[in-house]
Amino acid sequence: MCVSGFGYFIIQRYIVEKTQKEVQNGMKAVRTVYRQKIAKLKLAFDVINPDHELDPFKTSASLDYVRRIPGDVAAAMNDPVIREALREKATVVGSRIVDEAELATLGDHFVEKYSLPIVKTEKAHPTRETVLRSVMSIECARPFYDESGKLVSVLNGGRVLNRNTELIELMSESVFERQLYHDQPVETMTVFQDGVRIATTVLDRDGKPAIGTIISGTVYDRVIREGKAWLDRAFVVRDWYLDGV
Repeated sequence: MCVSGFGYFIIQRYIVEKTQKEVQNGMKAVRTVYRQKIAKLKLAFDVINPDHELDPFKTSASLDYVRRIPGDVAAAMNDPVIREALREKATVVGSRIVDEAELATLGDHFVEKYSLPIVKTEKAHPTRETVLRSVMSIECARPFYDESGKLVSVLNGGRVLNRNTELIELMSESVFERQLYHDQPVETMTVFQDGVRIATTVLDRDGKPAIGTIISGTVYDRVIREGKAWLDRAFVVRDWYLDGV
């Protein structure tokens, strides 16, 4: 079960004899791949024993953090994934924003590791922020109960999407062909958090992933402020694409 969506996954494609329908089909394919990945994560939590060692599980499930939370503590937490798991009394997978204060409790140097300097580019949505210190995480929670039905503990873990180039490239490669046009990928994929690219296959002028850059002002107004879909031409970091959001 998925609590929420996956942030702003955006498929971008150069306008080189490509159609809007192809972009829409790409978006559908990405959603399918994403659902497959969260289903695999849910399965890993469903089959684990309540007393399983956490470090080996963290490695095998490709998690950035994992914790076993006492039942009374979990019941008082505001984590939406944990709350939904307790409501359903079942394993739940979802995406959520982890703020700086909580991030610091999840791992050594996590704030420093995942903080993103904001990079301002042409036609980007204006902002006064200079660093993004919260993260987006694909998270899973599984509650454990005793024979009387009392909540004993909750197993909770997640994968941080910020700077997760490997995950975004794997998803992109499973959907798109690796084609270049003027040294730029023909199809690209991006995960946005508050309009900031936290994981992307879009390249900057140095040929590196354009992490920390901001969505264009036009698309920001349409998608984030108005809550509407976008399937049209848009300026992306350094060039024009056909965007699907």
